[in-house]
Amino acid sequence: MLSKFVIIAVFLITSLGLQVSSCNHSTEDKWVSLGSNKQVSFVVFFKKGITNNEVESFIKDVIQIKKYNLALMFRLSKNDYDGVGVTFSTDTTLEQREQLGKSIRESSIVYRVFENVVPSDVKLE
Repeated sequence: MLSKFVIIAVFLITSLGLQVSSCNHSTEDKWVSLGSNKQVSFVVFFKKGITNNEVESFIKDVIQIKKYNLALMFRLSKNDYDGVGVTFSTDTTLEQREQLGKSIRESSIVYRVFENVVPSDVKLE
């Protein structure tokens, strides 16, 4: 009976130790500051009359969060225009930034693009 208890205890302690060690986070993690008064990489507004499905396709096909190593993408609205805000990760390369900017500007549903702005400061008209 005691040997079963010891075997179970050793198993549980070993399992817990492996679980804890697998949860260690790298000290190399980098944080991006976010908030309503923080500058973002791109603010993109769509033409009026664009459907939600078209916006979702734009996010999936153009924004491509993983491809461009983005820290944040959010939807927004201003003066009856729907849009998105994008913030790059600190690990995003200059080439990735330029590629995304080019892809955004080439989209037929985009009305206006602003770079390195605070979304609430954007003037549309």
